[in-house]
Amino acid sequence: YLRRQRWIRPERLLPIFPQHAELIRAYGRDGASWWSLSAVEQYGGAPTGLNNAWDEARSWTIHENRYYNSATKEVCIAELWYRRWVDVGIIESPDGRKVELDRKNPAHITALASGMVKYTRAVVPRVRRGYWLGPHLLVDEPSPYTHRHFPYVPFFGFLEDSTGVPFGYVRDLVFQQDTLNSGTAKLRWGMSAVRTERTKGAVDMPDEVFRRTVGRLDADIVLDVQHMAMPGSRFEVIRDFQLSDHQLKMLDNARNALQRVNPAASGAMSGRRGTATSGVQEQTQVEQANQGLARMMSNFADGRTLVGEMLMAMIVEDMGKDEQSVIIEGDAVKPDRTVVINKTEVDAAGYTYLSNDLQRTRLMVALEDVPSSPSYRGQQLNAMSEAVKSLPQQYQAAALPFMVSLMDVPFHRELVEAIRAAGASESPEQIEARIKKEVQDALARAGNDLKARELDLKERLGDAEIKRLMAEAVQTGVQAAFSAMQAGAQVAMNPAIAPVADAIMQASGYQLPNPAGVDPNFPTAALPTGAALPAPVQQSPEEEGDELPPVRQNTSPEFPPVPQEPGSGMNGIETLTPGDNLPQ
Repeated sequence: YLRRQRWIRPERLLPIFPQHAELIRAYGRDGASWWSLSAVEQYGGAPTGLNNAWDEARSWTIHENRYYNSATKEVCIAELWYRRWVDVGIIESPDGRKVELDRKNPAHITALASGMVKYTRAVVPRVRRGYWLGPHLLVDEPSPYTHRHFPYVPFFGFLEDSTGVPFGYVRDLVFQQDTLNSGTAKLRWGMSAVRTERTKGAVDMPDEVFRRTVGRLDADIVLDVQHMAMPGSRFEVIRDFQLSDHQLKMLDNARNALQRVNPAASGAMSGRRGTATSGVQEQTQVEQANQGLARMMSNFADGRTLVGEMLMAMIVEDMGKDEQSVIIEGDAVKPDRTVVINKTEVDAAGYTYLSNDLQRTRLMVALEDVPSSPSYRGQQLNAMSEAVKSLPQQYQAAALPFMVSLMDVPFHRELVEAIRAAGASESPEQIEARIKKEVQDALARAGNDLKARELDLKERLGDAEIKRLMAEAVQTGVQAAFSAMQAGAQVAMNPAIAPVADAIMQASGYQLPNPAGVDPNFPTAALPTGAALPAPVQQSPEEEGDELPPVRQNTSPEFPPVPQEPGSGMNGIETLTPGDNLPQ
């Protein structure tokens, strides 16, 4: 059981326990003697609902000051938590989960009737709560919480085997600390005390005055001259201002005993320089100290876990079966995420059910083993900094948010977001491309899409016209060169036509170009000096009588000749020499 008590004014108890208002008023007015002072007045037409309470108060043997303060008129209300063990039915599902059988739950009855679960009996605890006002029980009811724990979690180091009394490491340190304190006080008193040795009658003053005066540093003591002149007379004041070696050793032993008894008294754990001469040795001592504190830390973790489970049970009870969205806050690295609790879903068969149903989910609290103290985060930050320094530059930018999250600053989350935003900034090429795209989108939204397409078509037509003019220019130059070569060949073969051609050109209005043209410098074949052109091949009469196929005409000097076919002749200007003409 667990008992907790608190002193409170009766006026505050009346709204909490209205069914016992008469008893609370009587207690707050007369205390333990209410049954003899005020209850007797109720007889004679008054209700007698407190007769049993009267008997309880008279048979109560605990002193009144334990539950009533006559000076402040306050009463002591006691809250008592205890357990009652009952035999109940248990159903076990195929996955090993065991729950108490609820005969009002159709799902339990259906599963039990169909043989899907296994039915057994077990003894389970029932937590109950009661409120007591002195010898009077005000309320006795089941626990209002869904968990099966007392709502108060004790934090203790160890428990005695026989009595269960909690204690910690300080129990072994109390005696050593008392020894050190008492020894130091005794030594200080001994150093300030004064001892005198004198014969009777040596001091010419009363003994009380002498004892009050001799302890002062500026004491004035008057001696009896006649007594001091007698043989054997003596007067001596002894002061011990020095600390002996034996006393110093006692103090050192008491101090060392505190460190020997304390499991965390190593240099690294206490902040003082220890006996370690290297980092490995100091780390080993820290691990040994942690082993000595393992049981204490385990009990502390169990207490924190129990607090978390009770808190979670109350949260689940408050949420009920209503659909809610829970935001799980992230940290400097992980973003926030949203989880929907008690969300209504429909399965493939058309039945509705709740996903993330808290009332049917078995939840347990687990504590993270990684410490979160500032010193630990500082060590992690130093290790992370050294690791980031050795990384390439592109990896440093990715690891920088994780390193900043270890910094012990109040705005580290905003700092990480700013670093990520700076790392995600665009390059100049990306900015230019984005501006161009935005301009195109703006023009399209403004109705200029057709105009842009028209401009694109005109640009394509212009490019095609330029290519056509360039091709015509090339073609004209080639034709002019070929015509010039043909005219030169004709003049060379028949010089008599040159004057006729000049007269024809002058009659047509030809004038020499000004300035003159540029020599194209056509390449010529290497011929022997004075060599004449080969004579044309003369045909025999038999060959002349043969019928020759017709030749396609091409008399224009501006176009290349038609490729000659074997066995065909040519007419007019198409021939190289007059002998090449066909017979008439």
